[in-house]
Amino acid sequence: MPGRIELDTAISQNYTSFCRERSLPNNPAQSFSMNGVLLLSAHINEIAHLWHHVRRQMHLLFHTTVRQDDLPYMAYPMLRQIHKEPGITISQLSRRLDMAKSHVSNLADLLVREKFIEKRSDPKDQRLLRLYITPTARERMNEMRQRANQLWYALIEELPEGGAEELLRFLRTFHAALVRVNRKIQTAEHPLSSAEGS
Repeated sequence: MPGRIELDTAISQNYTSFCRERSLPNNPAQSFSMNGVLLLSAHINEIAHLWHHVRRQMHLLFHTTVRQDDLPYMAYPMLRQIHKEPGITISQLSRRLDMAKSHVSNLADLLVREKFIEKRSDPKDQRLLRLYITPTARERMNEMRQRANQLWYALIEELPEGGAEELLRFLRTFHAALVRVNRKIQTAEHPLSSAEGS
């Protein structure tokens, strides 16, 4: 089983190979053609710039309108995951969320104090604690979901006619491309795969 450092190095090597095979530029001042469209570094920079600001503005908007408490940001992904997998353990939760186990444990203690989750001993192994959301958390999540839906409706109304369909098509296409690139970089071309099998 490769360590995290070897894995990160392998992914970096895969990314370099991925760019080289597709003749993507190493020099940010270069331009290159993709699908018959000439892309300049300015285009790439603007895409990256807009992506950063869209994420930032969305985070700010949801933080100020959807959230109604002072819980840490990562408490919400934790609640969603516990709701999705009732009885999940701290170790499993840390792997699902790619967070340090100590951080997950501290957040879980906070959520217990806020009466959002419960810790219960596993009937087959009393040393093992399993996590469950409470009715309070379920009610809070439903309220947040309703406010989030209202916010999405308000955002969609600001788009020009046909903008919602255009945005949906783009997001579907972009998501599919993102999945393919991640798979190629992290799985299909993983240099450790052949070494592990030998």
